[in-house]
Amino acid sequence: MARKTYTLSLGKPDVVDFDQILSESARGKFAEPSTQIINAADFGDGARLYIFVGAFNTPAWLKDIRNEFDVPGRIQNRSSSAVLVFRKLERVFVATFAHGWMYLDESNVEGDFGLRVALNALDDKKLNRLDRANLGDALRAISLSPFQRDFSSFGVDDALDLVRKVGGAARDASSADAISGARALKISGDFLISNLPDLAEEALEFYNSNHYQQTSFKIIDVVSPVADSRMVAILDAAAAENIRQGGESFELGLPIGYEDDGVSY
Repeated sequence: MARKTYTLSLGKPDVVDFDQILSESARGKFAEPSTQIINAADFGDGARLYIFVGAFNTPAWLKDIRNEFDVPGRIQNRSSSAVLVFRKLERVFVATFAHGWMYLDESNVEGDFGLRVALNALDDKKLNRLDRANLGDALRAISLSPFQRDFSSFGVDDALDLVRKVGGAARDASSADAISGARALKISGDFLISNLPDLAEEALEFYNSNHYQQTSFKIIDVVSPVADSRMVAILDAAAAENIRQGGESFELGLPIGYEDDGVSY
């Protein structure tokens, strides 16, 4: 069996219909003839696969190439992606393929699913990636290691560092070989797509666990970012109202951004 990597997200508890997990723009593509929607009652506790096929486009680089080379024929490409939504243990899970993650409604997805699963499933002595931002200097840092390292060796400041993503080798309790997690969860191992419902069930168990508090990951509880987009909207509105009323019960800092927050310009 070949080693595969899958990306999983977890829907909010109030998400009951598969279409809810998709953004408004994605649902607007349902009427396009190239979109395929396939229901599968026997995948997990029921599933629906959405396949989005983009229109044909001439590559942007072709014009420059044709300025120097005589390239015959009509050259076009099209982008395709898929979103697999399935139910397991009365929760809705999502597996995305290619740029399918762009079609998700973030307000209906758990913002800390990947990170929390990773904290509970990873071996804290076998990490190879740590994404964090420091509140003191508003700097973002990504630490990568060619070999496996202990979490404490990354020099995390428990009072000022916001840990957003971790990756490394999984503990023996996990079916995966390697895991990384932020908003979504990436799992690598000898898997098939048919294994996703079982992997989702295992991931949900890790998500609900507090095992990380028995490891060096426990310092993450000192200060942590708000990843829930619904809560972010509530806090933004509260801060704006506080400013309008001349309040001083909050502090503003420089915004912290990550490379995967920007999709296009």
